[in-house]
Amino acid sequence: MFIVLFLTHVWAASIAVQAPTADTYEYQVYAENHNVQRPSEIVSPCRERSILQTLSAKSSDLFLNGSMEDARTHFKKITDLKWKCDWSKEDRALIHHAFLRLAQTSIAEAKEWVFAAVHFDATLPIDSNVFPPPLVSLYKEKQRALNGLHLPPSTTWQPYVKILRNGESIIDRVPTGKARFTFLSDSHEAVSMIMEGEELLHTLPSSTPFVQGDCKNFILNKSNKWHDSVEIFFDSTCVTMQPQGQLLAQTSLIAPQNAIDQQFMFDASPKKKTWLERNYLWVGAAVVGAIVLSIEMNQRKEQTVTTPSHTIERH
Repeated sequence: MFIVLFLTHVWAASIAVQAPTADTYEYQVYAENHNVQRPSEIVSPCRERSILQTLSAKSSDLFLNGSMEDARTHFKKITDLKWKCDWSKEDRALIHHAFLRLAQTSIAEAKEWVFAAVHFDATLPIDSNVFPPPLVSLYKEKQRALNGLHLPPSTTWQPYVKILRNGESIIDRVPTGKARFTFLSDSHEAVSMIMEGEELLHTLPSSTPFVQGDCKNFILNKSNKWHDSVEIFFDSTCVTMQPQGQLLAQTSLIAPQNAIDQQFMFDASPKKKTWLERNYLWVGAAVVGAIVLSIEMNQRKEQTVTTPSHTIERH
């Protein structure tokens, strides 16, 4: 009989922030090898999301029931939310759909609303099963004609490593015209700005680093948007865990309202792990192995221990 044992040590994924003095490459290697989230991968929750979903459901009901004026009112309320958040693709699709419904219900303003839909997110398709052929053709025409600017290398915006446009990550090209741009960093607070796409080429926001100081003495900014444990990477020999209850956060703000609410000073020298912490896997394997071996020996005894008159039954 073969018994296979799988020992797992499950850690909740934590967030690792980069100290401004840390080497970026070392930090990225650490984040990749230790199953931690990077702040640049996290978008702040949107309070308006429930409003968007409610309006979307209501507007669809009104449209399908023929209440065009009321439906248009709700569709316009949806489009008014376009720059309120860094929307997910699913949420952008709802706003995009509202723009197209407004185009469908107003011949005089059709081109204007179609252009607004394309400009909001030209990567989203138009559903030919939902919208009439003339509107589909107009949308694709505007989509092809959309102007865009080529972006310089991402290092242009250091310490920011990612830029979102209306919630979508942009890499090498950005449409012209006004939109919401959010700058994400692993070492600094996020900053959101509503501006023309052309301005992006000349904009480098100023924001506050998540942590200031060195490995032994550092200052954290206080917020309450992250509820997981937070690690602070100074270098490959110093990664500290912030004290429980004081949470760092990536705060999505409309510049320049990016002040620190409150600061705390900690002495957080990294502690060496004990022998047991460093070797927990081997210790666990030895303990479980001993238990399994003991069980097998007892089972063998049960099969062999008998008397002339009866077999001993163990309960």
